[in-house]
Amino acid sequence: RERVFFEFERSLICASEAFYRFAGLGLGETGKASNLTGQESVILQQLMFSSKPRSVSVLSRFTNRDDISNIQYSLRKLTAAGLIEKVSGSTNRDTRYQPTEKGRKLTDELVAIRRELLIGPGAICPTLRRS
Repeated sequence: RERVFFEFERSLICASEAFYRFAGLGLGETGKASNLTGQESVILQQLMFSSKPRSVSVLSRFTNRDDISNIQYSLRKLTAAGLIEKVSGSTNRDTRYQPTEKGRKLTDELVAIRRELLIGPGAICPTLRRS
């Protein structure tokens, strides 16, 4: 049983790492130029699909991470790349982030790639691809 559980854990780790690699690659040239990773892609998507700016603590809860300093580093990288911007509150703890127009455009491109590769008619069965 222990061996089966180990293999299951290993599969989860491999799937998780593959997802973050895929998410990072989806950022394309912008991601390469700014040294962005899958973690930054996930944060950008969370900000993009949120109806309002989000704080570090909300992003931390969403990503199930407690490494606040690393999340802040990711936010600095996304800000430097011009993909997000700060929306200041009354204190530093109230600072929230939202995507810029450049961030929205990049996320739209990422969603289109994901749709084509994973959701579209030919993604699962190539014979369903439209001519």
